[in-house]
Amino acid sequence: MLQEILHALQSDQTLSTEQLAKKLDTTPQMVLAMLQHLETLGYLKQLDTCTEACARCPLGSICQAQKSKPSK
Repeated sequence: MLQEILHALQSDQTLSTEQLAKKLDTTPQMVLAMLQHLETLGYLKQLDTCTEACARCPLGSICQAQKSKPSK
């Protein structure tokens, strides 16, 4: 299942924990545990970019949060 989560994360979209859980037919808690394990193994690195303005964010073009914001 770890390979499945890595494959899902390589797509060109951002996914919430709940979306990943549904895609992998598991629980959000299990997804969090797998993400933490993959980070420990060095496969993933946590980014804290959501506090930055979206225009400067390196994930701005694929971020679901950016796409769901109402237009000004």
